[in-house]
Amino acid sequence: MIIMIIIIIIIIIIIIIIIIVIIIIIIIIIIIIIIIIIIIIIIIIIIIIINIIIIIIIIIIIIIVIIIIIVIIIIIIVIIIIINRNINNNSNINIIINIIYITITPTRIIISSSRSGIS
Repeated sequence: MIIMIIIIIIIIIIIIIIIIVIIIIIIIIIIIIIIIIIIIIIIIIIIIIINIIIIIIIIIIIIIVIIIIIVIIIIIIVIIIIINRNINNNSNINIIINIIYITITPTRIIISSSRSGIS
């Protein structure tokens, strides 16, 4: 009788230990899954932020290029007006043509460098 009681108690203790171990394993698995989900969410947020920053940079570059083009057009219009006023004086025309060349060349370099920056 005593041996039976001892065997039953040992079996109950073993079952309790097994249940506790299973519960601990399940808790550890749940914690690992939660950590993985949090890491994935953080990575997704970082990717979204990087994409937004890239889009903002591209928009800024496009705006700068548009402003440069507008400035070039305004300069050309002003130079054409000056040429029309001084059409009788040949030396002024040569100076103005040189000014156009000097003005357009650096802006071409800026535009081409900003375009290569976009791609």
